[in-house]
Amino acid sequence: MTYDAYAQVDRIEGHQLHITNRDKSLTFVGIYLHARRLYILEATVPPGSPGAVHFQQSLSILDEEGNRIRCELDADGNRSGRVR
Repeated sequence: MTYDAYAQVDRIEGHQLHITNRDKSLTFVGIYLHARRLYILEATVPPGSPGAVHFQQSLSILDEEGNRIRCELDADGNRSGRVR
């Protein structure tokens, strides 16, 4: 495990892991929970490849009409889903 930290996508909280495998390949994992649905992203790339982080950053969570969701914080720190 080379990285283990809090993460967010459009202010939807989650967790991000970077793992260096025995063969020196890298695995990137993102885990997010929104509206009782669990989203798990995983990408493994060969040594020296830059691309897996871009894969994780490309996640967008959409509502039932296909609009992108972005959570907002109110003055008390409570989250609410807003369509962008």
